[in-house]
Amino acid sequence: LLKDGYKVNQVADDCGFNSASYFSQCFKAQHGMPPKKYQQSVNR
Repeated sequence: LLKDGYKVNQVADDCGFNSASYFSQCFKAQHGMPPKKYQQSVNR
């Protein structure tokens, strides 16, 4: 997610998740925000 141009579904797949939505749920539980919002905040 820190590299510009990566999509959430690509990252989820690379991390071994079968579902991008489940990855998003887990990411939000761990980091307090959805992955897309996190990605936008670090890639400004």
